Amino acid sequence: MLSSPNVLVVEDNEELRDVLADVLAPISASVRAASTVAHALPVLREHLIDVIVTDICMPGERGTKLLAYSAEHQNDPAVIIITGNATLSDALEGVHLRASDFLLKPFSKSKLCASVVRAFAELQERRASARLGTACNAECLQLETLIETLDACEHDTCLHSLRVLEYCMHLANHVGYPEAEFPALARAALLHDIGKIGIPESVLLKPDRLTPEESEVMKSHVLRGVRIMERVPTLRESLPIVLHHHEHYDGNGYPNGSKGKDIPLGARIFTVVDTLDAMTSDRPYRRALSFVEARTEIQRCSAHQFDPEVVNAFLALPTETWEQLRGMAENSPQLHDALFMWLMRRNPAITNPSDSYENRNQIYA
Repeated sequence: MLSSPNVLVVEDNEELRDVLADVLAPISASVRAASTVAHALPVLREHLIDVIVTDICMPGERGTKLLAYSAEHQNDPAVIIITGNATLSDALEGVHLRASDFLLKPFSKSKLCASVVRAFAELQERRASARLGTACNAECLQLETLIETLDACEHDTCLHSLRVLEYCMHLANHVGYPEAEFPALARAALLHDIGKIGIPESVLLKPDRLTPEESEVMKSHVLRGVRIMERVPTLRESLPIVLHHHEHYDGNGYPNGSKGKDIPLGARIFTVVDTLDAMTSDRPYRRALSFVEARTEIQRCSAHQFDPEVVNAFLALPTETWEQLRGMAENSPQLHDALFMWLMRRNPAITNPSDSYENRNQIYA
């Protein structure tokens, strides 16, 4: 196997195209460049390309055309999408056509290089599997693309999902949740906020409390998430949990005002730990509560927001357990479903200050 990839950069901005090529040269066997999809296709036909790094919006055909090309060819290259304006339709198209990564401009040089290295490693695994006559795990690739997209759009939301996954699996075990339904619950916990990739940044990242109108926009993430997930067959069993994850036991939640046992048990478990993480995390308009304070508030809301039986199971576990689970999720995610073992290849909770958006090593649109 090659130790370094052959890379094709497709970007209509000449200055940025040159920067990308220069950044990737040290980790690549070769770097070729094209300004449009029309110019990229002859390169793909004439050379073995392992990784394509492409913008979406360019003169002529959109960069996602290269995803379709990749899917149609036996030695299909990995495709990394870069864009300055991620839309819901772009994300869906990337998921369905198996984009390897989805990077929002501006991004650091190290993040781009890491993405290319990771995409090439996965490509080599897929090619090796093909030679052995085994199919690659399409579900893991779809999940990875969704999580990468969520992480690119709002990193804190991705970390929240990882923590809630850890909490949810632990509480479900103590509630006696059916073992056969754990994979669907895990997927729902990890992807419950995927609809936020369609929420405007002015609302999603607002450093203050939302207005009533903005709150309605934010609430739309539930149905947006359902629409994304229902197009991925392996995620459909998780849809009832995602749909109901903001419903309240007394019927005062959203989007449907479901109440009591009409809310799936997985969603009743999830809403307790989702609230736990929300209360114990900093927000722009308030400091995080302690786990003791959050525990008291969850107990107070039993039979109103939360299922009393689930709350009792939650309260039976010591505060230290939840603190330890948070640490596990943030520092070394030990995810309870083999479908998510790909997450172990990197730790999204660890950030390097030298790679921050304030650093001069950024790549700008």
